[in-house]
Amino acid sequence: MSPRQRLIAALLGLATLVVIAFAQRGLPWPDQRPIPWVAPTPTSLADLELDDGAGHAVGAEILAGHWTVVAVGYTSCPDVCPTALARLADAVSREPTLAAAFLAVDPARDRAHLAAYVAAFHPAIRGLTGTPAQLDRAVAALGATYVDNRDGTFDHSAAVFVVDPQGNLAGALPAPRDGAEVVAGVSALRDTWRPALEIELWTPRQPGPVGVGYGRFKNRGDRAIAVTGVAPLGLAGRGRVEVHASEVVDGVARMRQLETLTIAPGGTAVLAPGGQHLMLVDGAAAAPAVVVTTDIGAIAVVPLITAGRGDG
Repeated sequence: MSPRQRLIAALLGLATLVVIAFAQRGLPWPDQRPIPWVAPTPTSLADLELDDGAGHAVGAEILAGHWTVVAVGYTSCPDVCPTALARLADAVSREPTLAAAFLAVDPARDRAHLAAYVAAFHPAIRGLTGTPAQLDRAVAALGATYVDNRDGTFDHSAAVFVVDPQGNLAGALPAPRDGAEVVAGVSALRDTWRPALEIELWTPRQPGPVGVGYGRFKNRGDRAIAVTGVAPLGLAGRGRVEVHASEVVDGVARMRQLETLTIAPGGTAVLAPGGQHLMLVDGAAAAPAVVVTTDIGAIAVVPLITAGRGDG
């Protein structure tokens, strides 16, 4: 036997001994947790239009300010979907800051008991459904798929989809085995998350028909970014948001509307009393979140936090 053949035989023998040792002693195999798929270009879910199965409209405001994991399925599924929901329940139990949603793609049968169905797994899981057109758009934005087999069953994506705190698809977990893997996958995506703009917004409690929004926009990139629009969410189409700047010249207070708000590379635009601010019109101050659009195509869903005048 040549030296090379003896080496191969020795390595095969060692591998066999390792297999026997793991099998006899019940030792866990080395960790082979799946690597999350990362969206090369984050896809915005800002146009999300769904409902909770009970007739209440649900939009992208539910995605603002936290990481969200989403599974696709249907309530009549006896095996894969309950298993996926059990993983989501395990994940949110391990990481309470994580939000979870189940996108039900069989609305004709799902609506009647969707809320009770998902609550049976964990009260924090939100059940979502919609019209066929709404579901098609939501599924496409997630990069998921589903097919109605016309026999009461559906083929659908098995992955867990991960949405970042600005309402953009961050990636997916192809085959998480349990809630721990879901949490680990989200953590991996969070560690690499670098939004173009870091945004914080708040509105003070104050009387009057028009509200105001303050906060900051921090540009993390190496080029200027212009905010081109801000719109309220969660108000069924009501409300309007405008960017304004106040100034006092020769003792006269003036306010002018800004078409864009430009943030220099590495810079921060501050919205504060007496300066740049958001004007919240037609009840927009009651919005739980807003959508921010920019000239680089980035769209961010941002929570609008209500606070006292001295809390900002």
